[in-house]
Amino acid sequence: MFLHDPAIRAAYPNLHVGLLLLRHAHRLDLDGGPDDPADAGGSAHPVAWLCTTFAAEAGLRAAVFDLDRIAGTLQVRFADGSEQFEDIGGGLSHLDAGEVIFIDAAGRVHARDWITRRSPHSVLSDCTHTALVVVQARRPEPGPGVRRFLERLAGVLQAAGGAVETLDLTLPGPRLPDAPSAAAC
Repeated sequence: MFLHDPAIRAAYPNLHVGLLLLRHAHRLDLDGGPDDPADAGGSAHPVAWLCTTFAAEAGLRAAVFDLDRIAGTLQVRFADGSEQFEDIGGGLSHLDAGEVIFIDAAGRVHARDWITRRSPHSVLSDCTHTALVVVQARRPEPGPGVRRFLERLAGVLQAAGGAVETLDLTLPGPRLPDAPSAAAC
């Protein structure tokens, strides 16, 4: 479902990553709480809004992907220069060799530049059944911050009715199990 290319791990030895898998994202009841994105005038999916807010407060980077719209494994690797990227506005661009990308098994680039630029193909919607949250930091000793982020987000999502699994990937090791395919919305 998610992995880092060994070259990324070698190039960024201080990389700390955590994952959160949220099942039943379409059934969450996040309305009316203090973290309701409508209060801030935002139009983002509530889960994406929570992740962005919590990550900013913790000084981390986080992105949420609709896992049902990702083919196979989402891999973080260096671009080889042959890939294309479609941005949120629909524009296409060729990637520079060496750029850090999040790419699926079908060759679709879902994010670039350490998730600061996103593709529209895996953005959460009201039809999202399974969401993958990736939180990361590229500095020494942020491991506790990554864990606190995951715990805080998991608590809110579980209270809202979500089924949540988390995994701290600070060190190379196991991955979350593959998510089952969901019916189309």
